[in-house]
Amino acid sequence: MIINVTTQIKCDARDCKNDAAAYFEVKGRAGKCFLCQSCLEKLTAETRMRTVPKSPQNVFKRKADRAEVKDEQK
Repeated sequence: MIINVTTQIKCDARDCKNDAAAYFEVKGRAGKCFLCQSCLEKLTAETRMRTVPKSPQNVFKRKADRAEVKDEQK
């Protein structure tokens, strides 16, 4: 979960000197990762590009499997 920052703190991204706008909790000694608005937007844009859409074949297979189960029950 991304939480808005209420205090003034620097962004944790490498070579970024901006003030942080949000943070999220991480495991380990650091505990929190602070990001400025531009770094946060870059991160979300990059993760959107890496997501893989679901295959439409899975939908067709699921429907065929349900039809087979219904036919067997009759």
